[in-house]
Amino acid sequence: AVLGVGEPIANAGFAGVSVEATAEGLKWRALVRHCGPVAEKRSLRVLDASGLLGQDFAPGAQVDTASFTVIAPALPPPATDWPYVSASSSPITGAITSYSAALLPQARIYLPVTDGTLVSVSTTGALLWNFPTSPLTALTVSPSFPQEEGGSVYLYFAGANGDVYKVRDQGASAAQTWKAPLGSAVKSMLDTDTRLYVAVADNKVHCLNKADGQPCANWSFASEITAPVAGLPTVDERASVATAWAGLEDGKVVSLKTGDGTSNTTFVTGGPVKSSPYFDAYVASPDNALYVTSTDGKIYAINSGNMTRMSGWNDYDAGSPIYSSPFLWTLGGTKYVFFGADNGRLYKLNAGTGAPVWSFQAGGAIRSLTVVV
Repeated sequence: AVLGVGEPIANAGFAGVSVEATAEGLKWRALVRHCGPVAEKRSLRVLDASGLLGQDFAPGAQVDTASFTVIAPALPPPATDWPYVSASSSPITGAITSYSAALLPQARIYLPVTDGTLVSVSTTGALLWNFPTSPLTALTVSPSFPQEEGGSVYLYFAGANGDVYKVRDQGASAAQTWKAPLGSAVKSMLDTDTRLYVAVADNKVHCLNKADGQPCANWSFASEITAPVAGLPTVDERASVATAWAGLEDGKVVSLKTGDGTSNTTFVTGGPVKSSPYFDAYVASPDNALYVTSTDGKIYAINSGNMTRMSGWNDYDAGSPIYSSPFLWTLGGTKYVFFGADNGRLYKLNAGTGAPVWSFQAGGAIRSLTVVV
């Protein structure tokens, strides 16, 4: 099938890459295609991922072509029901979760649909069940990863109207265990072993018991939360820490005691925080580093206990708003923090000092979480 026709233009670029292990070592192949009417020249660079250093390579023979490329869409797997289309054809805007362990008869995925239904679909694309919220309200927050509790599989999810649900996957159907109306749109939800921490639009963080949906004992709403929470709260429930942290859209980072919801201290950035803090929880200490990015263009390393800048750290200014959450990774015994910015650059910094190691220029703003594999 031809996807489109029109005037050919200079459009040379990669159409695929592969790596093959040979007796001489790894062999890297790149397929470059060109759809224009005349020959084009392009340069090619190979960079080392750890340091963005140029690498030597020997190109194969040059190929000149001015042919058109016919592109066919990928077909769904044979003998399946893919693609799955929701009954109302409504968009699915939240992340998809899955379950493939022994408590259910077949592997499945869970889809939060904006028409107000949570849908379970088999890995072959067949509908297993759908669970409608009541009243129907868009599901804009991703459901939790399926939880095994007492020999059954449960999911936690929330509607745009502030209702939080716990449902049990019964294999061919879903049954509601409880519903907790919070009265304000849910911004994000984090589950731990026994609790749900739910940030809502009216400047509150709720704590619910997963067993019955009731508020956590002695929980209060900290007055220090003066704006909606952005991203997910970060929580460490270990007894020596017992703290949650949340970034706010007015630029503050707030610490909350998990025992009662009150706030110890806050830290103020220079712009709205639109990301999730990253807590370096390598030991059970209240004085670990908390990394926070802000739309003021800076990344901060904060002492998680007293909420002051970490000793030896210098705030790095990317010169562009930062919406992506930071990610910490250890390479060669040294910790590094990675993040992207709206200027299209991906940054790697020394996590102890904030000193830049390298940056990579992408083709557009980076607002997603960086992951090192």
